[in-house]
Amino acid sequence: MASKNRPNMRRFDLIEPKSLQEACVIIGDDPEAKLIAGGTALLAIIKQGLYLPQTPLE
Repeated sequence: MASKNRPNMRRFDLIEPKSLQEACVIIGDDPEAKLIAGGTALLAIIKQGLYLPQTPLE
């Protein structure tokens, strides 16, 4: 149950490719796939609704 002071975080699947080649295949196959980096700062941005990834790759 979400607190009134905290927004609900949208669900997404985090993809963690093991190689650059695997990442390129995923990006080529999924137009919603985006490369990300940022750790905890990224989670804050997602929680605020400023970035809503469909298929993030770390």
